[in-house]
Amino acid sequence: MGKITSIQSDIINVNFTTNTPIIGSILKTKKNSSFMVQKIIDNKNVTAVIMDLKETIKLGDNVTDTKKGLVAPYGKKVFGKVFDVMGNIIGDEKPHDIPLKEITVS
Repeated sequence: MGKITSIQSDIINVNFTTNTPIIGSILKTKKNSSFMVQKIIDNKNVTAVIMDLKETIKLGDNVTDTKKGLVAPYGKKVFGKVFDVMGNIIGDEKPHDIPLKEITVS
């Protein structure tokens, strides 16, 4: 569990008391806002970019490391569909069974 310590435009800094996430990890708030770790500042602090904001965030808000990276839909079922940055179909309320593959950051 981490706490937001700084917010600058679309970048946040987060302090973790234990288990600092790795670069590329997705962080989430309890209302499912998503951030991707871009830089490890030191053994307790990271910088992350906002990927999907579902709420107003503020200093001190808790975030959790999902221990997963960004995922992207793939395969023949993606043809003719438009996706948001988190891999969700835009404009389609129906659940889908399109496979997702984790994108690795190197």
